[in-house]
Amino acid sequence: MRFSPRQSDLLIVAGTVNDKMGPILKHIFDQMPDPKWVIAMGVCASSGGFYRAYHVMQGIDEIVPVDIYVPGCPPTPEGLIHGIIKLQERIAVGDTRSQREMSTRGLVEEAQAAGERASRALEEHRRHSLLDTWKAGRH
Repeated sequence: MRFSPRQSDLLIVAGTVNDKMGPILKHIFDQMPDPKWVIAMGVCASSGGFYRAYHVMQGIDEIVPVDIYVPGCPPTPEGLIHGIIKLQERIAVGDTRSQREMSTRGLVEEAQAAGERASRALEEHRRHSLLDTWKAGRH
């Protein structure tokens, strides 16, 4: 069995991300199904670390939205476990970026459907009023 981003819901980015890796990371993130979450593990992934060069991305939040930042250089195992527990707590409450986006998308789709229903009802009303006017003119 081959694993792919289409089977995952959590992306943990650890280490330095340079500019060449940025589009690949974005492509992997886009392939993940919703809901999806991102943990930036360590200072290099969170802010570029001590690398201030043109080729190093100064934090992965430039290309993918991050839910949890785990501090440290290097990050400790306890810090990563704490970050995962915090993410679980946010998921349980419904306070993650992915859940907010999904609820917003649901509201937008619901509003679009309501707008379509209203426009159909208005068109039906116009048709009936034109038909009534036409019938009234014939008699």
